[in-house]
Amino acid sequence: YGLTPMQKGMLFHSLLDPHSGAYFEQATFDLRGSCNVDAFAKSLNILTQRHAALRTNFYSGWKEEPLQVVYQNKSSELYYEDLSEKNESDREAYMAEFAEKDKARGFDLAQDALMRVSILRTEEETYRCIWSFHHIVMDGWCMSLIIREVFESYFAILEKRQPELAEVSPYSQYIEWVGRQDSKEATSYWSDYLTGYEQQTTLPKVKPQGKAEGYVSEKLTYVLGKELTERMNQVARQHQVTVNTLIQTVWGIILQKYNGNQDTLFGSVVSGRPAEIPGIESMIGLFINTIPVRIRCENDAIFSEVMIRNQEQALASRAYDTYPLYDIQALTEQKQDLINHIIVFENYPVEQQMEQWASYGQASLAIANVEMIEQTNYDFNLVILPGEALTLCFRYNALVYEQASMNRIQNHLVHIMEQVVDNPHIRVNDLQLVTAEEKAQIVGAFNDTGAAYPGEKTIHQLFEEQADRTPEQVAIAFEDEQLTYGELNTRANQLARTLRANGVQADQLVGMMVERSLEMIVGILGILKAGGAYVPIDPEYPEERIRYILEDSGAQVMLAQSHLQGRIPDCGVFVALDDEISYSTDGLNLERNNGSDDLAYVIYTSGTTGKPKGNLTTHRNIVRVVQATNYMDITEQDKVLQLSSYAFDGSTFDIFGALLNGAQLILISKETMLDVRELAGFIERQQISTMFMTTAFFNVLVDINPDCLRHLRTILFGGERVSVSHVRKALQHLGPGKIKHVYGPTESTVFATCYDVNEVEEDAVTLPIGSPISNTSIYIVNETNGVQPIGVAGELCVAGDGLARGYLNRPELTAEKFVDNPFVHGERMYRTGDLARWLPDGNIEYLGRIDHQVKIRGYRIELGEVEAHLLKVASVLEAVVIAREDEAGQKQLCAYFVADKELTVSELRESLSEELPGYMIPSYYVQLEQMPLTVNGKVDRKALPAPEGSSNTGTEYVTPSTPVEQTLVSIWQDVLGVKTVGILDNFFDLGGDSIKSIQVVSRLFQAGYKLEMKDLFTYPTVAALSPHVQLTSRVADQGEVRGGAGLTPIQHWFFEQQLAETHHFNQAVMLYREQGFDEAALRKTMKKIAEHHDALRMVYRQGESGYEAWNRGVHEGELYSLEVVDLKDTLDAAKAVEAKANDIQASIDLSEGPLMKLGLFRCAEGDHLLMAIHHLVVDGVSWRILLEDISAGYEQAVKGHTIRLPQKTDSFQTWAQQLAQ
Repeated sequence: YGLTPMQKGMLFHSLLDPHSGAYFEQATFDLRGSCNVDAFAKSLNILTQRHAALRTNFYSGWKEEPLQVVYQNKSSELYYEDLSEKNESDREAYMAEFAEKDKARGFDLAQDALMRVSILRTEEETYRCIWSFHHIVMDGWCMSLIIREVFESYFAILEKRQPELAEVSPYSQYIEWVGRQDSKEATSYWSDYLTGYEQQTTLPKVKPQGKAEGYVSEKLTYVLGKELTERMNQVARQHQVTVNTLIQTVWGIILQKYNGNQDTLFGSVVSGRPAEIPGIESMIGLFINTIPVRIRCENDAIFSEVMIRNQEQALASRAYDTYPLYDIQALTEQKQDLINHIIVFENYPVEQQMEQWASYGQASLAIANVEMIEQTNYDFNLVILPGEALTLCFRYNALVYEQASMNRIQNHLVHIMEQVVDNPHIRVNDLQLVTAEEKAQIVGAFNDTGAAYPGEKTIHQLFEEQADRTPEQVAIAFEDEQLTYGELNTRANQLARTLRANGVQADQLVGMMVERSLEMIVGILGILKAGGAYVPIDPEYPEERIRYILEDSGAQVMLAQSHLQGRIPDCGVFVALDDEISYSTDGLNLERNNGSDDLAYVIYTSGTTGKPKGNLTTHRNIVRVVQATNYMDITEQDKVLQLSSYAFDGSTFDIFGALLNGAQLILISKETMLDVRELAGFIERQQISTMFMTTAFFNVLVDINPDCLRHLRTILFGGERVSVSHVRKALQHLGPGKIKHVYGPTESTVFATCYDVNEVEEDAVTLPIGSPISNTSIYIVNETNGVQPIGVAGELCVAGDGLARGYLNRPELTAEKFVDNPFVHGERMYRTGDLARWLPDGNIEYLGRIDHQVKIRGYRIELGEVEAHLLKVASVLEAVVIAREDEAGQKQLCAYFVADKELTVSELRESLSEELPGYMIPSYYVQLEQMPLTVNGKVDRKALPAPEGSSNTGTEYVTPSTPVEQTLVSIWQDVLGVKTVGILDNFFDLGGDSIKSIQVVSRLFQAGYKLEMKDLFTYPTVAALSPHVQLTSRVADQGEVRGGAGLTPIQHWFFEQQLAETHHFNQAVMLYREQGFDEAALRKTMKKIAEHHDALRMVYRQGESGYEAWNRGVHEGELYSLEVVDLKDTLDAAKAVEAKANDIQASIDLSEGPLMKLGLFRCAEGDHLLMAIHHLVVDGVSWRILLEDISAGYEQAVKGHTIRLPQKTDSFQTWAQQLAQ
């Protein structure tokens, strides 16, 4: 026969992973009484002969269609063992192990009997029965049927009579019935049913997302109780729905709240026994099917109305519930990912039915302690068992979900159920997921951050106190200049008096445009001491943005360096920070005219309207983040690097974290900051102990020179999504206790959370942003400000003493974003628009942006602002800007536009650069004929095409001609991910930015060239830039090394030992890669490694005067050897790997080579790569270099790029010669 739809699905999963254990069913129960094993065996054989399904095997290779073949004679399998001599503890352990082994054995669907029974005698008249079968032959309904039939035959045999058994209806009747169903009608129904469902419904979990390898079955059982069950029955009766529909509606609403979506989907198992088939109720076979259940409703919908609507939909679906799930999934975009969990409502309490067997005549057997073990291919199954008190059974894959998550889901289900039976007419948005206990934990315990700090004091008051304590301590240093705390205080006082004389008072905004210098810090403190609040303006901002900030802020006094005065529109009073006339002769502290709740600064960030918005930040806001905090201490011994732009709120930590705690603030020039190699040296020379940087900058520094960070006491990074690989690399170099991952919007003043990175789990895909810092509260809420449970995504909101007043001149936006705190009366909270979730330990995981606001290199950008400016460009009719990740995982802005004529990237960039800073200008531009739209008429952002590697630069393609041009083009192609680069193409038009320019300079250095960072910005084409690229001062010979080489002293010593096995003095490493190695890429990489590292081609031969070394050329014999061994089907793979590894190491021949041999072992759990190299040509330091080069080379090879390794240093041959001299 053919297979039913459900059987086909089960066969597929069995073939996909024969050892998964999916659809293995096992019932265990106790038999109490006298048991005749021979009679039991005969009754099993009678059962097997009566029901064709139990004599069936399954084949997949006949004419490309799977078949089930029924054998005329196939014996059942019965195993018996007497354990009554064992003591109780040993017996229980043995039976548990037996059941596990039985499960591990599984079934071969092509040849095994697909039902087997084991009887283990435990006492004189007590037995443990283990009844196993594959779900493909029958469903749970059948278990009670076959138990009844087996025992009827068993007792008949004992009584020497014919068993009274009903006539058998063959399973083939059902198969034929399925074949007669109208598939076109079913296809139409399910297609309409799923129209518009575009997402995937998931459950909250803490473990990494993705399909787990393997299945560890666990379950959690909860009894609802008689009272709650009766109330559920009553509500169902009142509204003429089934309890199943009631539970499904509750579950769907829970999923809506978990997913933040009003349209959710899950699988439901239906019995699938059509009443029109005679004898269907007693037929043995597989009838169940899984169908999708879709729950849709608005937030303000009435629960009872939603429930009634779902009942009507369930009745409509019933006519099509035998339609194959895989055919239903094929109708959707999600395909096999349409459903990721199922609900099973068992109308037949199998365990109870089995236990009802008590006694029969004089021979008696009682069944007790029935337990069913079942595993599907779904990682989560919710099973509802009927009874006076409903039982909820949560069956799950412990490799995907943890028990704590299951406990929370159970609590949420019961909590919602109690609310709807109390009031069936409750609105959906009034249903609360979070229990009282969980809310107390989240709102209370997770936010228990209150701590004493000098919040009543102003910044300058605290600075003056510090200056009194350590007047001779160096406060700030920049290049060759420095000021002590006493000198800085005096200088700031002198400036403050001038500012007051010019009318500056409390809360007055004072503009400030200054390059990195001592004057920058003097200016900030001077404004604060005068009572004002500084408005920092980056000198590199476009003229239009500078004008807007000054107009919006209303600043009447402007501080700047003299050479910048020409960039400043007339705004009233101009104070030159580098002119001595700006400083009063009186350097004493001023009488304070402001308090801690007055403004300290107004920093402008990107705004949705196309104009930036000013954040009103007070002294208290700032003091809370740098004084008496719980996330770190800055001491008088620290040196803090001032890396952030002073127009970025990250500078708040640098400047005031240092100056209010007696540390030394180290300023850095922009040129040094942009040259990462120079920056790395600067960090080491200055003995920096504390620094904060954006995630993007952190990643580049870790890539270029992580060792420069090893002397740091603390490094803080944040601002955008974390790169786990970079953090892991940094942690390896720095060790635990030094790295902190921080998060915080400008509106909550620098940092709101902090996470100490002391380890990175092997399977980590991200890192938490941590827990709230001192005097800060974090709430993760839904659309109606309800608390989201642990593990469930919601909008991250911040409250506490770091909260800014709001936005300057934006009362409506302030009211929208700074709302009343629903958890603390009289306080406010800020809605960040960030999506996040609580982790069980009180840390927070950042998930992304809810709206279309993004962070690029640490700068928060409202995409709407960029779109607004793009629409101002002549001829542009429509514009959409999104953030895309490039191959390196870095976010880039991509602009899509519709225009009435063809526009070049150069035209667009030029126009945008007049009003937008560089970080807000898109890297890619795609001109479309029209915007793709959704069915609702909105721009379909998912349908926007990915920008091609080569963006439209609007320039003629010209090929590189000189070695320098060729090198530049090759590096640009790799860094920018662009296939074609001409020498006239603009680096920034192709997607370049400051971070990528750092990578270009680094790769040029590796290639033997030196380039000043500023030159790339000044000359952004290969043609213009190439004259400014210089060869490094000394480069080792990059040619092939071959010929004789002298022995080094240690090598002389080695051969003098006259070891018996000189060939086998090896060093080896074993690398593991779960997803396997690409053999072609690996061979390409190792070939390049052997060619690049000349010493790996060494051989050592016995000569007349002893051993001699010879460096073989690249074409002189085998470079390396690689054996590939497939052990995927080997039972003891570890033993096989060990044996083969020993063979490979023993095969190294010093005289013939190669001295580098590899073994690639393909195993079920992933690939293991052995690398064995003779100790004569490698040591511990060499391994570090080799592994870094292999890693880099392999990554390039996998991507199809040309492998480029760092330049060679002097050869081993040269070194040996110099040692001999």
